Amino acid sequence: MLRAAYANGAPTYYRTSARGNTADVAVRFGRAEVVRAGALATVVALGPALAPTLAATQGLDVTVLYYTTAVPFDGEALRAAGPHGRIVLVEPFYEGTLIPEIVQALGRMPATIEAW
Repeated sequence: MLRAAYANGAPTYYRTSARGNTADVAVRFGRAEVVRAGALATVVALGPALAPTLAATQGLDVTVLYYTTAVPFDGEALRAAGPHGRIVLVEPFYEGTLIPEIVQALGRMPATIEAW
């Protein structure tokens, strides 16, 4: 991710964590990855919150979207994964920080958002 953002001409803030993710997930700057597909809800996991999110959703019929970056926010991936409007947001740092981005990404779609 450092190489992808290094010369982009914009200020870039990196936040690191002492915890890593055990899941082998592709990392693309500014893009979300579908780690698990399901039908009942979409769980958005950010950064080091992926491992506990996968453990907590094991056996549930939910989509887990993994975001390595908060900005830019991949709204297209969220719209594709969450047409039902049931979104659970799992952020490791500040609860609810990405709610405005989620609301903007969903547009006029009715939605229920839970932030943890």
